[in-house]
Amino acid sequence: MDRETIEEIKNTDFLRRVFFFKSNNEKDFSFMFESKREIKKYAHIKWLYLSDNKYAKLIGVMEEGFVFTIDEDFDNDIFSFSFFDIPFDFFRLSAVDAGKSEVDYLTNNELYRSDLEKYVAWCNTNGYKIEKRDTRLLQESLSING
Repeated sequence: MDRETIEEIKNTDFLRRVFFFKSNNEKDFSFMFESKREIKKYAHIKWLYLSDNKYAKLIGVMEEGFVFTIDEDFDNDIFSFSFFDIPFDFFRLSAVDAGKSEVDYLTNNELYRSDLEKYVAWCNTNGYKIEKRDTRLLQESLSING
């Protein structure tokens, strides 16, 4: 993941919303670690940004390309297999939190759906691959809503 893409996410409203972008200032990352020793423990992670999502506060990429996160409880885990799947992974977590099916949640949230539609178009324009199940989800929500 390059810095230019992170800057574009930071400076584009719909991208900032779908990525739950908060900050890419490395000084803001430090509160996620208790000590310099703990920072060294994660030396294999390239930290990209801090998000507003409680399930993935600090987001980085492992050498293998997997997305690695630390949540608000300081638990860590592999979050996604691809950086460009993050917005749909966040969406699925939001639907679960709301206690609704993914299609119902998307159908009733026009801004969210619109942002994800713009996101899919942005990925297509830039040659970024996202999973087919994500585009199918958008199509299902549009057919129910339309």
